[in-house]
Amino acid sequence: MKRRSIYIFTILALGLSALVAWWQHRAPGPTTAPLTMWTPALAAALTYMLVERKAIWSPEVRARIVGDLRRWPLAWIMIPVALLSYAIAIAVHPQLVFGQAQMHRHLHELPGSLGQQIALLIAINLGIGPIINGLIVGLGEEIGWRGFLYPRLQSAYGTAGLFIGGVIWALWHAPMIAYFGLNYPTLPWWLATLYFALYTIPCGIILYAIYMRTGSIIAAAIAHAALDSAPVFAGFFIDTNKLNPLVFEAGWVSMLVLWILAGLLLWYRSGRLLRQT
Repeated sequence: MKRRSIYIFTILALGLSALVAWWQHRAPGPTTAPLTMWTPALAAALTYMLVERKAIWSPEVRARIVGDLRRWPLAWIMIPVALLSYAIAIAVHPQLVFGQAQMHRHLHELPGSLGQQIALLIAINLGIGPIINGLIVGLGEEIGWRGFLYPRLQSAYGTAGLFIGGVIWALWHAPMIAYFGLNYPTLPWWLATLYFALYTIPCGIILYAIYMRTGSIIAAAIAHAALDSAPVFAGFFIDTNKLNPLVFEAGWVSMLVLWILAGLLLWYRSGRLLRQT
């Protein structure tokens, strides 16, 4: 049953992603990105109800929504992990750092001195932002990936299932890469998808560990959104448009940081932090 659910979910998630991306490509208009982000949740709901024959609001589902609130701060660990890549970028390309005048122009809508503006930006972009974006966008992905797919992959294939999950997650992005040049616009879409898998595999393991430790799909969604908040925050202080995307952001520097952390999670007490509870 678990493997059948995995197959059906994967087909649905990839198919829905391709359909939404094709629709956006054929009829350009308002972005369909938020709709795309909810396709894994829709695939999970359909598989849960039609294949596993379970109620969508079962006790099993309700127990994994909020989880342990005391552990929710773990979600924000993704911010320093993501910002480390930009710290390395600044060390390598210090000329890309904005001067004080440029920072003021970027932060002109925020009140106070430059220091107060930066403090407010941190509170909004890195504090409140991940919660809001996690609930609006990240939750749709995390319900499907960490909430539904990863536990079944781990149960069916062990640790290898977590690597399979990362590959599926990268393939889900393939239509957006093919149509819109997501992440690596200079690469052919198929090579960009393979390269992105080197990012999604360790990232998925870390997000799954957060989900397992907090017992909350909302916390996983916040962690996902926190990771996505880092480029926006960094863009106020460094010219990210001039960074090589194959190296920084979702490039090999970020991959290296993520692989080190994911490797520690898998190594620590033989992956105890990733075991299902």
